[in-house]
Amino acid sequence: MFVWRACRNALPAVTNLARRGVNVRGACPRCASEEEDVLHSLVRCPFARLVWVLSDLPWVYISCEHSNPKAWFRRMYYDFDAPAFARALLLCWFLWGARNRVLFESCSLAAPAIMEHIRSWERALSISETVESAYQFRGSNGARFTPTGI
Repeated sequence: MFVWRACRNALPAVTNLARRGVNVRGACPRCASEEEDVLHSLVRCPFARLVWVLSDLPWVYISCEHSNPKAWFRRMYYDFDAPAFARALLLCWFLWGARNRVLFESCSLAAPAIMEHIRSWERALSISETVESAYQFRGSNGARFTPTGI
C-alpha cells in the first residue's frame, strides 16, 4: 500500500496536503530547507541521501532526475535485481516512517540506526521465506501447495 500511494504521489507530504487545502508549513520536517514532496522525503532530503549512501544500493538512484515518484520507482524496478529492489522499498518505507516520527513524535533516528532496522527486517523476512518454503510442496503439474494452519 505504501509504494502504491508513493507512486501515485498520494502520501501526505506537505505539498500534497497543501494541494488538498490543508494549512501546513511547506518545509521538510527533517531538514527545513526545501519544500517537502514525496521525492524529497524519500530521496532528495539530505537525511534521506545519507541513508541511501549507507545502503549498498547504486548511487544513480540517489541523484533522482525524475520529477514524479512513479517514474523513479519504475526505473528501480527495471534496473535492480529482486533483492536490491526489495531493499530499496524497505529503505523508502523506513525513511517515511522516520519522517513521521520527526513530525508527530519529535523523535529523530540517526541514519545508521535506520539502516540497522532495515537489515533487521531483511533478516526477519529471509528467515520467514526460508520457513515458508520448507512447508511448500509442488505437485506433479508444478503447482504450489502450502498446508493451512502452519
